Amino acid sequence: MPTATRAPTATPAPTATPAPTATPAPTATPAPPPLPAGLDSYRSSTYGYSLLYPSGWSVNQSDPSLVTFTGPGSSSIVVDYDLDNTRSDATAYKVAKVQAFQATVSNFTTIVEAKDNATQTWKISVTFTQGGVAKRAFLFVDYPKPRGFLLILAAATGDFDALQERFNQALASWQVAPIVK
Repeated sequence: MPTATRAPTATPAPTATPAPTATPAPTATPAPPPLPAGLDSYRSSTYGYSLLYPSGWSVNQSDPSLVTFTGPGSSSIVVDYDLDNTRSDATAYKVAKVQAFQATVSNFTTIVEAKDNATQTWKISVTFTQGGVAKRAFLFVDYPKPRGFLLILAAATGDFDALQERFNQALASWQVAPIVK
């Protein structure tokens, strides 16, 4: 008669218990930095640009490619946007935009013109007469091809010095987002 034999059973090996991991706490989205005193922010999500402008100025966008910020007296900031610029290079674009602006005013004189070769931008200080008012302005030409922008930051000659710091802040804040396709 066969005898039953007992098969040895394996002794379970001890298993390590994983250490509990901390669940990351949700983090708050950082708040945007506060605006400098006396400035408001404008962003065109449609056309991908933004800038700061003096608080209290009105904003008018009657044409999708033209935004005007109007301040006291004859002071203004104008953003003229070309979505499908056909100029072959930045210099050709700058010349065309300045000539087009020059055709709308009288007594146009360039005081100083400075080009930033790295960014293909120009800052041009000019004087002119518009509607019988002598004005001073910065013309800022930006050429992020295929788009192009002309910013006109102008005021009556007697008011320009008081607004120059605000105009420089607007230009320093100017940003154009890249086209995403």
